[in-house]
Amino acid sequence: METVCLVRSEASLFQKHSPSPEVVCHATGFFPKAVTISWQKDGEEVQEDVELRETLPNQDGSFQKRSILTVPAEELQKHTYTCVIQHSSLEKELVLPVSERRILRGRRNTFL
Repeated sequence: METVCLVRSEASLFQKHSPSPEVVCHATGFFPKAVTISWQKDGEEVQEDVELRETLPNQDGSFQKRSILTVPAEELQKHTYTCVIQHSSLEKELVLPVSERRILRGRRNTFL
């Protein structure tokens, strides 16, 4: 039997300003460890230019994971990009649309 711990979980998007623009989707505070983070462009899954980091433990026994999408700024304006998080503690997948407003404010979505 799988135990699902009700830890306060959060997901956020932020943009790293580097030679190649990156958008980071970060999920933290979830348990159990298994989580899926994927990217979509106009509703279709994106696999190119995606770096999925390993799942890391938090001090409270929960976990965190991030996925990094490298995408030119003009592509972000032309297309709709979303980060999709799937976890056993969620009733349905969490979809975070990438938008300048969301990224600049560092807005967080609590999903537990």
